[in-house]
Amino acid sequence: MRVLFCATPGEGHVRALLPLLQAVHARGHGVAWAGAAETQAFVPSHLPVPCFEVGPGWQSARFRLFGRWPELSAARGTDAAARIFPKLYGAVIAARMLAPLQAAIHAFKPDLVIGENAALAVPLAAQVAGVPHVTQGFGMPLPAHRVQEAVAHIASHWVRLTGAPPPSDGGLYRHLYLDICPPSLQPEPLPAELPAHSLQPVDAAATAPVELQRLVPGPLAAQRELPLVYLSLGTMLNRPELLRTVLAALSGMALRVVVATGPDVEPEQLQPLPPTVHAQRHVPQAELLPHCQLVISHGGAGTVYAAAAHGLPQLALPQMADQFVNTAALEHSNAGLVLLGAEQNLYAIRHAVQQLLSEPRFRHTAERLAHEIAQMPSADEVAQQLERWIEQGQPVPLPPRRSGFKLPA
Repeated sequence: MRVLFCATPGEGHVRALLPLLQAVHARGHGVAWAGAAETQAFVPSHLPVPCFEVGPGWQSARFRLFGRWPELSAARGTDAAARIFPKLYGAVIAARMLAPLQAAIHAFKPDLVIGENAALAVPLAAQVAGVPHVTQGFGMPLPAHRVQEAVAHIASHWVRLTGAPPPSDGGLYRHLYLDICPPSLQPEPLPAELPAHSLQPVDAAATAPVELQRLVPGPLAAQRELPLVYLSLGTMLNRPELLRTVLAALSGMALRVVVATGPDVEPEQLQPLPPTVHAQRHVPQAELLPHCQLVISHGGAGTVYAAAAHGLPQLALPQMADQFVNTAALEHSNAGLVLLGAEQNLYAIRHAVQQLLSEPRFRHTAERLAHEIAQMPSADEVAQQLERWIEQGQPVPLPPRRSGFKLPA
C-alpha cells in the first residue's frame, strides 16, 4: 500500500498527522509527504520520507490573505476563526495546493491519500485521480457552515475538473473521517451519516521516559518538592508580554516553570528570570509532560490533547482560531480553567493556578480524561484498519458515537 499524506502549513495541522504517518510506515507501507516547503524540513526530522512541495508556506499564505482582505488583519477574539478560516484555507491555500497536489499524486501513484480537514484540495485532487482519501481532524470537527463557506471559494475548480459543483462538505467526508477529539471534549455529535472512526490524538506511552535533568538545568530538576509547570503559547502567536504576565503571576509561588517561547520570541526577552524558571524556544513537550503537574497554554488542540493524555490540569489562555472552542470544551469537562481577553491578567492567572493545584477535582477529572484517551484506537490499530480497507476491500468498522454537548455561541 502506498499512502500520500498532505497538510496545510500550520505546525499543529502537520503534527496531527505524524502518529498515523509513522504507524503506516512502521507497518512496511510506502509513505510520502505533500506540503509547503517549510513542512519538508519538519516532517523528515521525524521520519525520512519522499516529499512533494505543495501549496504556500504559512507566512506567504498570511501575506496573500491580508493583501486581499486587509480588514482581516485586525480580526481578534472568538469571531476571528469564523472570518478568517474560509478565506485563508479556501481562497488562498486550497486554490494554490490543488495543481501541485495533483502533480504529486500523479508522480507518487498512491493507493490512498490522507489529509487533515483544512486541506480542502485533497478531496478534489483525489477524486479527479480516482484515488480514495481519508480526512483526519487536527482538533475538533469543523463546523459544517465554516466548511461550506471555505469550499465556496474553490467551487470553480470543482466545476472545471469534475463538471459539477462541490458537495457541501467539499468531499472531506466522502470515505472516512478520523476523529482525534476525545469523547469528553466532543461538541455536538457528528452527523449520523458521516463515516467517522476515532483515532488517539497522542500516544502517552509512545515516548520513552526521559530523566528531567536531560531536559532542564540540573538545579531546577533537583527541586523535586516543587510542582513543575509547563508554559507554552504554541508556535503561531507568541506574545512576550503575555508570557511576562504569566511569569509575574507565578512569581513568589512555590513552583518550577519551564517556558517554551516559540519561534518568534527569544528567551532573552523574558530576562531576568529567577532560578526556578527556565525558558527556551522549543521544549520537547512529549518528554516533559510526564514530569509536570500543570500546563498553561494557548489552548491549541495539540497541547490540550497532549496534556489531557497525561492527566494534567490545564489553564488555557486562548488567543486565536479554534483555541476558543478547544478551551470551552476543556472547561466544560472540568479538567481545566479558561481566561479570556481582559481576564488574562496577573491576579486572575495567579488565582486560577492556585485553584488548579489545590483543588483535587481538577486532577481527578484530568486523570479520567487521560484514561478515556488511552482507550481510543491507536495509530497502529487505525493503520491496520486502513490496510484491510485498501488491500482487502473490507469496510472500516464505525464504532457507536457518544453524544456531545453544545458549545457556547
